[in-house]
Order: sequence, then structure tokens, then C-alpha cells
Amino acid sequence: MPVEKCDIRAGGAGRGTRSFLNIYKRVGAMKLRTISLMVGLAFATNCALADVPAITFSSLTDIDNLNSFWNLGFEFQANSNTAVSQLGSLTQGVGGSPVQIGLWDSSGNLLASASVNGSSPVQNLFSWAQITPVPISAGSDYRVASVGYTSYGWNPVGASSAPQITYIKDVFNVDWSTLSFPNQSAGKVELGASGWYGANVQLIPEPESYAMMLAGLGLLGFMARRRKQKAA
Repeated sequence: MPVEKCDIRAGGAGRGTRSFLNIYKRVGAMKLRTISLMVGLAFATNCALADVPAITFSSLTDIDNLNSFWNLGFEFQANSNTAVSQLGSLTQGVGGSPVQIGLWDSSGNLLASASVNGSSPVQNLFSWAQITPVPISAGSDYRVASVGYTSYGWNPVGASSAPQITYIKDVFNVDWSTLSFPNQSAGKVELGASGWYGANVQLIPEPESYAMMLAGLGLLGFMARRRKQKAA
């Protein structure tokens, strides 16, 4: 199931505020910089680092609801060495029979596959399935597509791509019966202008995100040891 992103609004802010108050009661007149670090730790422990969708958008100007029985997706290039952790399809949270999703390298080798249905977790209009992480290499091209009782759309509003990838173009295959390598394209090369979307992937956060969290935790531990030494 997809990990929800850390949200500092509403419930996320409430948890962070309660954590802050509890910390403040315990540390009393602790220096401001230490309090700030502790607040950061509270948010970090409440919100796990989330997987990152390759493509996101707020809505679609045009959408064909639950009428895509052809393999449809997009081609992308990896900007860094990372891994695909989830496969998704544009179902809008509605579905009948299972939708099959595949990830291929540029030569047509199937790297991973999964299926989603009406009960699968939904995020940003896509239904998602966890997979064993598949490493992808910086500078290499990959294709993702889905087939089944699903939706497809184009002309997305507010479209953007994750920093780990670069959108190349739409891809599809008119094989209506089974999941197969999407070896055709309509030349939709602009992410926000006219790209077609059926499938999507989620990526493991960049290593720098984990490094920053670990550095913060290490600094907190160091400061805690210093306080104990001073108290002794």
C-alpha cells in the first residue's frame, strides 16, 4: 500500500504540534536550535519518506472512462540510479476486472508486472500495486503501460515529473487481449500539453533524502550526549 506523504496541514500539523508541546514540557528552557531539531525529529518519525510518483497532475482535461483495453503508458529516462517500487494505472479509484501493468526496458524486456482492481489503494487518480523494487539506471530508457478495464486521459492540468526521471513520449500497443510491450507512439512528447496516460510508476526517494534524515538524527544524538556530559 502506498505510504502517504508527510502533510504539515490538518492532521499532520496536529500531530506535529502535539509532539512539539510534549517535547517543550520535557526540555524546559532548552536552546532554540535544539528545540527546532527536536520538532524536525517529531515530523520525521510521524511521516515516513514516501515513494514518489513519476508523473503527477491535478486533473485531466479529457478522459475516456473505463474504456481502454489497449496497452497505454509512457516512456521515460532515469536521471539517477534509483528503483521502481510500485506500478499504477489510471483507474480514478473505480474498476471492474483487474488491470495489468508492466515495466520494460527499451529493448522490450519485461522487468516487472502487477495488477490492480477496484479495491487497490488510490493516489492521484491512479490505483497502485507494490512490487519488489526494480533498479533502474541513470541514462537508461524505460516504458510502463497498462491494459484492462481502466481509464485513459490526455491534456493533464498541472502535470509534473519527479526529479528522478525525464518524460520522453507516450507509448501504446493495440493488443487488446494481454499485457505486451508498448512499441508504438503518437509522438506526444510534451508532458503537460498532450501526453496520454494509462500507467504510472512510483520511485524510491533519492538517497539524499535518507542522508538528510540520518544526519539530523545523528546530530540529535550528539547533542543529547553533550547534555548528559554537562549534567554529570
